[in-house]
Amino acid sequence: MTSLDELEQEAIARDRATKKLEYLKSLRAEIAANAGDQQALLGTTSDATQLVLFGFCSLISKLNNARSLSDVRMSTSDFSEIAQQFLERLEAGEIKLPFQAKGRSKVIEDIQTRGTAVAESIENAKKTKHIELTEIERLKEIERIMGEVSA
Repeated sequence: MTSLDELEQEAIARDRATKKLEYLKSLRAEIAANAGDQQALLGTTSDATQLVLFGFCSLISKLNNARSLSDVRMSTSDFSEIAQQFLERLEAGEIKLPFQAKGRSKVIEDIQTRGTAVAESIENAKKTKHIELTEIERLKEIERIMGEVSA
C-alpha cells in the first residue's frame, strides 16, 4: 500500500514536471516569435555547422602543408578577420549566443545526454536489424521508392 508521504511526493513530482513542461512550451513559443520557427533555426544551425566544417577543413588542409610559422599564420587568414569581428561583437554584448544564456555546463550536459540517447537508439536498432541493410538492399529500396515517386 502506498503511504501518504509517497503520494505527496508523487504529486509534487508531477506538479514540477507539469510546470517544467509549461515553462518549456512558453520559452519555445517566445523563441519562435523572436528568433524564427524551427525550420529557420535549423537553417541557421545548418549554415553555421557548414561554415565551421568548411573553415576547419580548410585550416587542417593548410596546416598540413605548412612548412614555416608564416605558413601557419597564413592558414588562418581566410577566417581570421571574420573571427576577430565576431568575437569583438560577442564580447561587447552586441550579439549573444544561446550557450551563454544556458551556461556551458548545461550545454555540455545536454550534448552528452542527447548524444548518448541517439547513439544508444542507433545501436539498439542495429541489434534488432532495423537499419542493418546491405548495400544491395539499400539500392533496391531506393529503386522501389523512385518507382513509386515516378508512378
